Amino acid sequence: MRALGALGATLGVVFALAGCSGGGATGDEETRAPFVTLTRDAGPAPDLTLLDAGPVTDPAMARVEKALKLVSHARGLSILRPVKSQVLPRKELIAYVKGRVTKEIPAEAIIHEGRVLSLLGFLPTDYDYLAGTLDLLDAQLAGLYEPNDGTMYIAQDLEDSVADSTLDHELTHALQDQHYDLKSRTKYTPGKSDAQEALSALSEGDAMSTMVDVLLRRQKAPPGRTSLDVPDAMWKAQAAGMNEGKSASAPAFMKSQLVAPYIDGTLFVQALRRSGGWTAVDNAWRDPPSSTEQLLHLDKWNAREEPLVVAPPPPPDTAWTVADTDIYGELELRTMLSQWFGEEDGAYLAAGWGGDRGVLFERGDETAFALHVRYDEGVKLGVRTFLDRLAKKLGKPSVRKRDLACFERADRGPLLVELPIGDRPTSAPELLIMAGGVHVQKVPMSSSSTCAATIAWAKRILAAPGRP
Repeated sequence: MRALGALGATLGVVFALAGCSGGGATGDEETRAPFVTLTRDAGPAPDLTLLDAGPVTDPAMARVEKALKLVSHARGLSILRPVKSQVLPRKELIAYVKGRVTKEIPAEAIIHEGRVLSLLGFLPTDYDYLAGTLDLLDAQLAGLYEPNDGTMYIAQDLEDSVADSTLDHELTHALQDQHYDLKSRTKYTPGKSDAQEALSALSEGDAMSTMVDVLLRRQKAPPGRTSLDVPDAMWKAQAAGMNEGKSASAPAFMKSQLVAPYIDGTLFVQALRRSGGWTAVDNAWRDPPSSTEQLLHLDKWNAREEPLVVAPPPPPDTAWTVADTDIYGELELRTMLSQWFGEEDGAYLAAGWGGDRGVLFERGDETAFALHVRYDEGVKLGVRTFLDRLAKKLGKPSVRKRDLACFERADRGPLLVELPIGDRPTSAPELLIMAGGVHVQKVPMSSSSTCAATIAWAKRILAAPGRP
């Protein structure tokens, strides 16, 4: 379901994050010459007519070869084959990304993902999710590595220092591909978003850590300095770059979702390097984290703690059909809860995640969503405090009971949040987040359900077979 949420798993994208690469794109692509000209033997990008940037120049190719050697030396991965590169005007680069997304990810998957986020209140009801994602990419995208043809595509309008960092980042992806087969491992797989996002974060964290190592060498830093000298707090601060320029007006959820694999992936890789150097990172590629829970908690990855199996929530009644289903994972739950409780408390409340399953249902022109989360044994959640603080964010609930709050919404249907307590057979907490039903084919959207109906649906979910 999270087709675009795990975009980095499908495309080896690098963003011009604040502070890492020395600046961002200027947007003045008409007056800037590409730092690498198009290679004649690279061939056209799929579904895209490229501009002819003129003949290949030796200095340009020498720059790529020099950068590849620097990256290979810093990362400790040998060069198995040359890497092609193409520089594109920003509009063409975005068009290329759009072509890849629409070609590789089913249109209905993108629609479903945007619909879930809208039902939960994280996007406006009339928001064009694909267009909004591409707009966000337009503001932040510096380049991407394409595993399908082994080529880097780099924005033409980058400042020189940003172009160097982009090259270093993308060439790290190229070496990952040569040694660990990104082409087959990053194909979009329905229902596997959490595992794909964990792999995406490993890839981006590896590339970010390597990029800064090379940047320090380019800047002739004192011998022995590496990205490990960068405090973790500085990596986390990179998210501030999404709140500047054209990105500032994008929905907060989308900005957090897009940047998280870069920051959390880097923190994971840095922790691995501190414990065992690049050898530990290579071992992670051979046996990658199977969930974002493992990625966010090194002890759980070391223990290979697998997610709890959660049965798909049943529909409101037999007239509803499953439109999509997915495992969301701790990182996505953290992003959701952060919208309601702030980043620090959102991370705290998600940290005990054990497993989940979300399902989007359809009935005619109606849609509804349910996410069932199970926490690990021993996790303690203050139910009353949780719901009290949720009410401060969303307003007075239409229905409030000791373990749930439900909010009637005319344009999105009911929103129910429940942490079931009482006579449940497990000591581990659970969390239900439910939204809809709502008529989605009408403009504006309108509710087709009530809190009473949603509470009854929640009871059926909690009474369904397979719940521990």
